[in-house]
Formats: sequence, structure tokens, C-alpha cells
Amino acid sequence: MADEIKFEDWQKLDLRIGQIKEVNDHPNADKLYVARINLGSEERQIIAGLRAHYQPEQLVGKKLCVITNLERAKMRGIESQAMLLAGAQEQENGTELVGICYAEKSKPGDQVYVDGIEPDTSGKQVSFKEFQAIELKIAHGRPSYNGKPFKTDVELINVERVKDGAKVR
Repeated sequence: MADEIKFEDWQKLDLRIGQIKEVNDHPNADKLYVARINLGSEERQIIAGLRAHYQPEQLVGKKLCVITNLERAKMRGIESQAMLLAGAQEQENGTELVGICYAEKSKPGDQVYVDGIEPDTSGKQVSFKEFQAIELKIAHGRPSYNGKPFKTDVELINVERVKDGAKVR
């Protein structure tokens, strides 16, 4: 039964590769960026809590793992139309280390999946609460679900900076 629940949880997500085109400081939040991403067939705006961890020039051009069917939400007055995934790990000094989940060879819009489980491409939206309940972690140096690494048809997805056991959010 538990395997069925996990299987259904992963199927709620539509993960794609999104390439960052532009990054700007959020005008109403010190920790947030407002970014434009290319998803292949469309562009979207995302709000990302990476300002304390990355400079804009470190992000522009990067191809990242993005949840495309997360309910849209306003963050400090600006709409986020998707969410990029990053590994997050608490450090001994109490600060958080964050590393983006990225691809090198994949193209914007490529489907991200794990072996043996079909992703949801129906466009049905998932709430942030539903997303948070899905256990995604760094395992064997990669973002993973139930021990299976995220991948596209051409490569495994990578992660920067964080170690095994870090949460993916």
C-alpha cells in the first residue's frame, strides 16, 4: 500500500527542464529573485528564493529542473508561474546551503522523470502543500524520488553544493 501512495505522489508532478533567460531582484523581498524561464514551447515567470545563494550571472543560461504544474501563487505581490527545484541542507552553523538541480545536455521543455513511473502531463495542478508532502531527496549525489534519480531522455539531473540526504524543494 505504501508503494502505491508513493507512486501516486510522484505522478502528481510535471517536471520539465527550464532555461533561465533573465534574473532580477524581487522589488519587495530581499531573499527572492524574479526570473524568466524558457520551457521550450512557452516562457514563464518564477519567483525563486536563491538571492542569498546565487548571483544573477550564475543563474542566467542554466537549465534547471522546474515543476510546471504547481498552482500559481503571488509572492510579495508578484506571480510565480512555476517553481525551480533545489537541494537544501542545514549546516552546522545553522545556515542553509542551497544547490540548484540542473541539466547540461537537455533542452528547455524536456520531461524530467524517474524510471518506472509515468509523470503527469495532463496539466492538472498540484498545490504547494501536496508538493511538500512528496519526499524528494538527494541520493547518490543526485535529486531522487524513492532512491531513483531524476533524469531526462538524454541525461541524469545534477545538483550543486549539497550532499546526500538533503531535501529537494
